[in-house]
Amino acid sequence: RRWRELLESHDASVRRLVDAHGGRVVKSLGDGYLATFDGPAKAIRCARALAEDAESLGIPIRAGVHTGECEVMGEDVGGMAVHIAARVMAEAGPSEVLVSSAVRDLVVGAGIGFEERGSHELKGVPGRWGLLAVTEKEPGEGARAAVPGEPDRLAPNHEVSKPGDRMALRIARSAPSVARLVGRVATRRARHAREEPGRATAPQR
Repeated sequence: RRWRELLESHDASVRRLVDAHGGRVVKSLGDGYLATFDGPAKAIRCARALAEDAESLGIPIRAGVHTGECEVMGEDVGGMAVHIAARVMAEAGPSEVLVSSAVRDLVVGAGIGFEERGSHELKGVPGRWGLLAVTEKEPGEGARAAVPGEPDRLAPNHEVSKPGDRMALRIARSAPSVARLVGRVATRRARHAREEPGRATAPQR
């Protein structure tokens, strides 16, 4: 009874998360699911969300993502792409999301990181396939490190060394009206300081 309740809870989570990521659950395979998405990045993010959700239920699941031509048969889908996705999943470890190299190449720049898992022979699939595990985020995502010799994208003709200078350039680029306002305030303060009579101090004995 407890196992059935757990499966029902997992089933509800799968359908909710797949729908939230713009996918469609094609069918249930007992304790597994086949789902399609209109983009590989959505499939990856959904698979990660599913793995995290299942862990909260005490179930370490594994997921495989592949992209390719599918054969539509009514409400079902088939073809080599589906077969490859199943074989990719079979190579995954507990709570791991594996993808084929074809998927990695299509999500460049989406902020998704990968770790190489080597070349594998997939049962029933010709050749060897490079597999990758999805990681937290793309290497280098977040703060952008300066690359020696590379021009600054904010100010190509100027070397910015101080964090405050870089922030000022970002404001000028993203919100020029704010930069102009700050500049006018600074100019008025400087002018006011010049026009204000100075105070003379007499030497004290």
